[in-house]
Amino acid sequence: MKKYFVIAGVVVSFLVIAFVSIEMIKRQKAAQYETTVVPYLKMVIPEISKWDPEIIKGYMTAQSLEGTSEDKLVEIVTYLSQLGNLQRLEEPEFLQVDVVRTNDYKEKKIITYKIDAQYENGKAVISIGLLDQGESFRVHNFNFNSEVLK
Repeated sequence: MKKYFVIAGVVVSFLVIAFVSIEMIKRQKAAQYETTVVPYLKMVIPEISKWDPEIIKGYMTAQSLEGTSEDKLVEIVTYLSQLGNLQRLEEPEFLQVDVVRTNDYKEKKIITYKIDAQYENGKAVISIGLLDQGESFRVHNFNFNSEVLK
């Protein structure tokens, strides 16, 4: 019986150490973007929230826009505009960094954040992925989740 308690203790200890390690790595990655990505997000989300396709295109990566026709972009923006005017943004929450390979085998980092926002017609949770271009960022993708849009 004692043997089982020892094994259970080792397993629990291992799980706690693994969880703490993952959290520490996540916080370390988040800290490295705190002074660059967060100000960028606070600038770009109000711009996207003007619901103007031309403004949005100015922030997107060329790769993201490749598969999206002008008509489709207008349709998406019209749909999102149901949220109304942006009223408030909460602090962006770091989610993850993904390393992706392009067709020419170059590695690029996509930094993903979640931001809670209050719009004129309701709340929304924004997920946004940014392409790290070294000295700057571009919007790779975004998603608005809201009861207003259902």
